Amino acid sequence: MLLLGAVAGPFSWVWLRGGEAFETFHGWVGVVAALLLVVTAVLGRRLERGASRAFDAHALAAAFATALVALAAAAGMAILP
Repeated sequence: MLLLGAVAGPFSWVWLRGGEAFETFHGWVGVVAALLLVVTAVLGRRLERGASRAFDAHALAAAFATALVALAAAAGMAILP
């Protein structure tokens, strides 16, 4: 759901609100958070299959992703209509 919001958010901002894509702090934090979520998922899948032993990298990526998702949510409050 978070990744769906990350994809739909810029379209909503540009088409419905008339803004420029990624002109806000919320947008950029959201992009980085989405990338970290994907990294976390890929690392987790590799761990699950036994193709990697990067437990610490997976945990660190998840922790940073969680923090950035919370920061993006807080930053998004400032741009609500």
